[in-house]
Amino acid sequence: SFYSFNRRSLDRTSGKNVTAPEPKQRSPKLADLIELESAMLNPRDHALVWFISSGSFRDNELINLKQSDKLLTRKLLEDNKDPTRDPAVVQKEIEEISKDIPYYFVIEGSRLKGGGKGRYKRLKHVAFIHWYAAQKLDKYEVWIKNYLKTNLGVDLTSDMPLLISTRTPRVERLGSVNPIFQDASKRAWQNLAKKRFSPQNIRDFLQSSLESAGVHANIIAPMLAHKVKGIDFHYSNHEIIELLQKFRSALPWMLPSTTEEVKQKTLESASKDAELQKLRERLKTLEDAKPALETLLKRLDELEKQVKNS
Repeated sequence: SFYSFNRRSLDRTSGKNVTAPEPKQRSPKLADLIELESAMLNPRDHALVWFISSGSFRDNELINLKQSDKLLTRKLLEDNKDPTRDPAVVQKEIEEISKDIPYYFVIEGSRLKGGGKGRYKRLKHVAFIHWYAAQKLDKYEVWIKNYLKTNLGVDLTSDMPLLISTRTPRVERLGSVNPIFQDASKRAWQNLAKKRFSPQNIRDFLQSSLESAGVHANIIAPMLAHKVKGIDFHYSNHEIIELLQKFRSALPWMLPSTTEEVKQKTLESASKDAELQKLRERLKTLEDAKPALETLLKRLDELEKQVKNS
């Protein structure tokens, strides 16, 4: 037969020097994002790295974002003040929170994975943009305004795409950003087989940061455009503010300037915890000795009275 005629015995040493290729690194760390941004070529692409890592946007969601989708955190907080609290305290909190997280997005299901149909019905994506990503986004806005005015003779308006292509003679939304990230990965690390990151990979960064901050999976879900399991999530302003607070708790794991600070604070916290435990143990020892001390003081009073009467 064909098989018996063509059968060949393999050399006994065949395959001995074959090694498995190194796995592709697809879950980015903070240092990877910094390197990846350094390989980007313009302000829009610089902003994309931190915009995606902060908001966890999918590629097909990015291209459907509009300028008007960018909402001010300050307005959300101002419109939902607690009237029972001290106004001065509330205002201070608003200033601090809106400084940390200037923008947020609430994207309806029709522009998300699944198109808002079937099991994706009523799904929304609540995304927050921290101050570092917001700085990059603001620089991109200045850059694209200048580009539109200089090259196309138009002003940037709220109905335009958030991400605008610079390769066409008219205002058009940017296409898939996957090629941008692949090219930047190649410039940054030269070998795509060993290391590269797509927007989908960078979405993992937010989830990892939130998990590091101890945020529950059901709280994380709306920030990843996932359905919340077991409960109805209505995306009310109250619920969005609750998500905002949880997102804020994860900032130390998301920002380049705070990574070392987190480590230092963790060490300081551990040291303080140890000191506090020692104080608690000492206090307990004193409390255990309290009855004996009271008896001793009582006896001392009796002796003083006897001395005075003698």
